Amino acid sequence: MREKNFCLSREELRLVQAELKAAVNFGFISGAGLDAIEFRCQEHNRRIANRLAAGEVVYGLIHFSLPVYLQYELTRFRLDFVEGKAGNYDYMVITEAHRRRFYQDNPEMFKRCIGDYFAFEDVEAVIEKRIREEEYYRYVQNLLCQCQ
Repeated sequence: MREKNFCLSREELRLVQAELKAAVNFGFISGAGLDAIEFRCQEHNRRIANRLAAGEVVYGLIHFSLPVYLQYELTRFRLDFVEGKAGNYDYMVITEAHRRRFYQDNPEMFKRCIGDYFAFEDVEAVIEKRIREEEYYRYVQNLLCQCQ
């Protein structure tokens, strides 16, 4: 069972496969299989080891296990999507009305610990990123539905 190397249940594996397929569709990676992840993890670890051997400073982990590297990649794909880096994708247009509706529908996200709220203008960039993140998850869910 290859997915055991990644510490995934069957259901988690299905979601991971959908996210990897999305990453291929967006042009972030060329291979979506578990072997491709393992290869990228080995390459990443090799680059870190080379930097350490050269006396360079390395921030963060100096060795990634397969499960940790998988989470690292999935997070990077989501962040790259949110930042608008998906080359093979037509992003939805986010209007002012859409941002305001999100702000009104999610007041708990914008409440400070002292009880008042951040002004809409102060959190517009955050709102747009959250809307993009929802767009990413919808895309992945659509891929999951197509695979069933």
